[in-house]
Amino acid sequence: MEIFRIADTVELNNAWLVGLSVTLMLLALWALLVGSSALLYRGIRLVGLKALEQAADALRKRARLSAALLSLVVVVAGIAVLGFALWAEKDLAPHFNALLAGVTAEGLADLGRGAGLLVLLMAAFLVLDRAARQLLVRIERRLNEWQLPPEHRAHAQKAMEQGPGFIKLVLAYFVVGLALTSLQLPTVFDWLIGTILFVLMSISGGRLAVSLLHLMSGRLVGTWAAKNTATKYEEYFMALSRLLPVGQKSLEAIVYISVATLIIRRFQGLELFAPYGPVLIRVIALFFAASVVVEFVRLLIARHSRWTAPTWMMRPGGATPSSPSSRAPPNT
Repeated sequence: MEIFRIADTVELNNAWLVGLSVTLMLLALWALLVGSSALLYRGIRLVGLKALEQAADALRKRARLSAALLSLVVVVAGIAVLGFALWAEKDLAPHFNALLAGVTAEGLADLGRGAGLLVLLMAAFLVLDRAARQLLVRIERRLNEWQLPPEHRAHAQKAMEQGPGFIKLVLAYFVVGLALTSLQLPTVFDWLIGTILFVLMSISGGRLAVSLLHLMSGRLVGTWAAKNTATKYEEYFMALSRLLPVGQKSLEAIVYISVATLIIRRFQGLELFAPYGPVLIRVIALFFAASVVVEFVRLLIARHSRWTAPTWMMRPGGATPSSPSSRAPPNT
């Protein structure tokens, strides 16, 4: 495969070849640095963590500065190569043809099929994202119909804010994974991009799961307590209400530890720490179970104390203050 000659003269053809090479290098440079940092910033914004947003914004600014400096270096290098070729009266076309010798028609066909698949995947991403947004609108309308207390409504609002970002990250993870497989990029790029999307998706999913657990657990316990008011089970559901904050914090810790364990397993150098995640989850579960047992034992003791209170109030003589034997004899 040979490159197209734009002119018969060596000078003009060299200028065309160097200009084309510099342009392609600049496009690749800006796409790699600025494009990737912008996508990373967009993904972190979908997660919703302010600390990460500030770091990603700083990284995006540094990427722009680095791209500008490297662009200057590329342009200066192109001018130097062109000047040397003109001074030495060398034709650069054979060198470019040697570089293109490894490019075959089958490789270009594979690249075209990969690009077409990428376009189809992007179209599928847009369609699924629109369907997901319509579903979230219906869910939000349904939540507005519920008579939620202020604290439950706050968690519902958080879940509705985090839902679109999580759905987009999930779709992007699978779409980008298929696109990278079809384009057959180097393994390091495949692992890096997939890992970044996986970490962002895991963090976003963990935050969404915590909001949903707060909402559903609070609503469930509140519904049970309302249905069993003024019944013999009322005290037990009051105990569950007192245990609700402990249970929610325990579930929150379990979710975040699970997310951290999944992320750690993604890195081969950190796999030694992965077994500690299930151990911590079991410890938290045992702590919550012990809290439930202690609370219900305390409730049973309190109820038993109320049942046996008259027996405890008996005098040493074995008669209660209201019994006839304990009363003073009548005056004669």
